[in-house]
Amino acid sequence: MAYLNGWTDSTIKKTIDKNFTGRALNEQGKCAYLTKDGKKCAVGIFIPEGHEAQTFAKNVAYLLFKYTDLLDVLPLNTEMLFLLQKYHD
Repeated sequence: MAYLNGWTDSTIKKTIDKNFTGRALNEQGKCAYLTKDGKKCAVGIFIPEGHEAQTFAKNVAYLLFKYTDLLDVLPLNTEMLFLLQKYHD
């Protein structure tokens, strides 16, 4: 698989191991990029710490439309991130 922005199998695995702590649910019980208790969803773990997108509440297609700068840092293209989000949620 080809990754974007310098990501490799190793860096993706390290990011998952470091940041994924289980389902990240907001107060409404919906998956969130970042919860108040610090959990991050499967896509949220790749959003840079402190980025405004961490508090965004729509799917990854809307996320990348609003925060186009994330296209330069995330490891997967929009289609793959959408699939990740779909299967994770």
